Amino acid sequence: DKEVEVQVEMDLDGNILPQQQQQTSPLPPPPSSQRLFSSQLDIENLTELLTSTSQHFSHTTNSWKVHANAAKFERLLDEKYGRLRPFIESHPNVEIFIKNVQRKYAMGAFSPFRKSGPPVGKTT
Repeated sequence: DKEVEVQVEMDLDGNILPQQQQQTSPLPPPPSSQRLFSSQLDIENLTELLTSTSQHFSHTTNSWKVHANAAKFERLLDEKYGRLRPFIESHPNVEIFIKNVQRKYAMGAFSPFRKSGPPVGKTT
């Protein structure tokens, strides 16, 4: 009882199509009689569109990169501050304070655990 896998071609109704002799090289599809850009106006419009797009992305000032970087910066600020972004943008000192606290915490200047004795002795 050996199972043999056989590949067959089926049509859309699920009927098995008769097997044809395999050709050594498949024939290319016939060329379409309807061309996408058949008139001179279509070709000129396409050329104008491609030229303007090419100039936009290959301009010497690369203004599209400036806009892309600005959008990236805005996304990073939104991810970093979330709902507090308007408050932090209007009070830049808060951002400086937060950065200093994060830097001191990363350097181990303070931790949530007390390193010395209690602030008030137990005997009081």
